[in-house]
Amino acid sequence: VDANGGNPRNSIYWSFGGSRLSPASPATDKLYTGQQSDATGLYFYQARWYDPYLNRWI
Repeated sequence: VDANGGNPRNSIYWSFGGSRLSPASPATDKLYTGQQSDATGLYFYQARWYDPYLNRWI
């Protein structure tokens, strides 16, 4: 929530976590389900990586 009580960043995701919109500069590295995303686009779940576009755990 920003200073005006609004949502400063609105993200839309496909059903398995892939981002439907690519913001020019994301405000955070936390994305779908609050997990971190790296430069490869994979999400880190503390024990393994998830690829939201392949729909697979790596």
